[in-house]
Amino acid sequence: MRIKTLMLAAVIFLSLAAVAQAQTARNDVEKTIDRILQEFYDRHQYRGGISLAITRNEKLVYAGAVGYADRNHTVRLTPQHRMRLASVSKPITSIAISKLFEEGRLSLDGNVFGTNGIFKNKYGMPTYNGNSVDVTVRQLLEHRSGFHGSYRNPLASGETSPWNSAIEPGLETPLMYMPGTAYEYSGFGYNVLGWIIEELTGMPYEKYIQDYILKPCGINGMRVGMRQSGPDEAEYIGDNLSENPPINAPGPSGGWIASSIDLMKFMVHIDNFSNVPDILKSNTPRINIFGHSGRLNQGTWTFLQRTNNYNWVMLMNYVPPNFEEIDRNALFRQITDAVSEWPAGTELSGISSGDTFGGRTPYNDFYFGILSYRSAAGNIEVVVNEDFTLNQLVSIEAPWTAGVTLTIRSANPARPVTITRGVSGNLFTIANGATLIMRDIIIDGGKDGAFANSGGGTLVWANSGTFIMNAGAILRNNINTTTSHPGGGVFTYGSGTFTINGGVITGNSAVSNGGGVYIYGTGSFTMNGGEISGNTAGANGGGVIAASTFTMNGGQISGNTAGNTGGGVYNTAPFTMTGGKITGNTSASTGGGVITTNAFTMSGGEISGNSASGGNGVRVSGGSAVFNLNGGVVAGTGTNIAAIISGTYNLNTASPNNAVIIAWNRPSGTLNYIVGTNTNLTVSAGGTASWANQNGTLGISYANGANRGWIRAW
Repeated sequence: MRIKTLMLAAVIFLSLAAVAQAQTARNDVEKTIDRILQEFYDRHQYRGGISLAITRNEKLVYAGAVGYADRNHTVRLTPQHRMRLASVSKPITSIAISKLFEEGRLSLDGNVFGTNGIFKNKYGMPTYNGNSVDVTVRQLLEHRSGFHGSYRNPLASGETSPWNSAIEPGLETPLMYMPGTAYEYSGFGYNVLGWIIEELTGMPYEKYIQDYILKPCGINGMRVGMRQSGPDEAEYIGDNLSENPPINAPGPSGGWIASSIDLMKFMVHIDNFSNVPDILKSNTPRINIFGHSGRLNQGTWTFLQRTNNYNWVMLMNYVPPNFEEIDRNALFRQITDAVSEWPAGTELSGISSGDTFGGRTPYNDFYFGILSYRSAAGNIEVVVNEDFTLNQLVSIEAPWTAGVTLTIRSANPARPVTITRGVSGNLFTIANGATLIMRDIIIDGGKDGAFANSGGGTLVWANSGTFIMNAGAILRNNINTTTSHPGGGVFTYGSGTFTINGGVITGNSAVSNGGGVYIYGTGSFTMNGGEISGNTAGANGGGVIAASTFTMNGGQISGNTAGNTGGGVYNTAPFTMTGGKITGNTSASTGGGVITTNAFTMSGGEISGNSASGGNGVRVSGGSAVFNLNGGVVAGTGTNIAAIISGTYNLNTASPNNAVIIAWNRPSGTLNYIVGTNTNLTVSAGGTASWANQNGTLGISYANGANRGWIRAW
């Protein structure tokens, strides 16, 4: 498949100099707009934060923020923070109505009420308000229905009834004007439009919008807000400047919550420009769409506009007292006048080709909306060139067809870029057949992820997805501090797969199991290279717990510690080792190197120098456990025990010519042994083996070059 990349051109054909030049051009524009936005913020003594996104020719050329996401000024606002849209929610409802018109499910000039209307006489029509039967869908969209601006709002009064419970009583209020004769801005009219959507689709309003309007735009992070703001929202500074006020706007007229990036994705898919395919046909009416503002006194001020070949989205979590005197259009004009040459920009059409995504200044967060990727097909490459802090979860999904791949790499392989987790939680989730590849990237400091009550080592949850670490990738200092969240560095679940071809997993810890890696479910873990070292588990599997198939072809698992068993590897599923080294691991109980309760087949590699009170090299435990030693080295040193087996062992039975070395230095009086039910031993060419008796105990004495040992069998 041809790889699409987020670059000015295909990354694989660009020199680093060209990449740097493109990034410099982008950074120059960013710095210019950052400065103008900060001056605007300071001039108006803004107390909250401002998030701004700009597209030119339907490509994202700027996404930035100034100010704060919280009242206490401790969290910087970013373009990923979600905010209430207030009346900018109305264009979303309008587009849904246009979609139903395009599908032939309603007429814009058809009646809403009465015998010939959408609702017919379902709700009755009081005689004193009989003119309501003349209201059309178009009049609701254009604020010419004659309805008042708003009526009783159950959300504002704290009631638990749904938003549309206020509609029927509102119909009993006389119209202000005859339908179509005058303009009267009406949030109530847009709530009626939301009611129409539910009537015609048989779906809740929010669900229909999410499934049929937002998902085709590549958006899955927008929702209708509840009475209180959620954990993924910025806080709001209301009239009294001291509290986070409740929401008081129903979804169809003012209740949607979005980031500036997601709202811009919506905009480029409905703006009737030619570069990005719209979700509507070009001749489908778009009413009350291309210039809209929203404001709630509880701390929301928003703006959405299409001008010439630009789209502008501006979200704020504070309304200044002098808001009527502030000309936001002047801010946009100042920006366009100041930028003489715009960068090529980044496509917002799902996951597609475009420009480089970099760790951006001044606040260094993962800008441009890399928070959730959902795409029918295609690959994406993200190239970063400076360290940054990530305060949002990145979700990579392919909901319609499998195969989307996100690669994150440093622009300079000689200098890995560090992504630091700024708050508690996972950094990445991978699902539904998607793939995440990391190269020359350091992931640092994730803590206590809680995705689906398991967490994924605070780094990666791969459910039906794939995570690949290549050279230069480092996962370090990620922790889980609760017993219900295993996997300090990496956690995979379901049918997720994890492959490490290079890089290092180090310094991660879990209070429970799997300090470095926890593999669980029906997927698999393959280690072809790299290093898993210096990780700690409070219980089992200091380096790795593999409850799914584990294949080790190379690399090293070393210096890990378990508070109970399996200092290096704790394995409960088939484990195959053809190469690599498991060394220097420690457990407080058994299995310093490896403890397995399933089938462990070793055809190459080395297990040596591990430490535990029982079974320092390998402990095969349980009647269903089988140790097939077809090659490689299992060795103990000093007083270390090479292996303890309470299941079945098979030594070199598959291929007699493979090297089988079970070696240690056995001081006088120290038991270094292998025990089990299978006493068949075949030594490779050049070695010798014979039954022997030591101190009255029957065993096997063998020699292979300088390696000599005795296997105790009972």
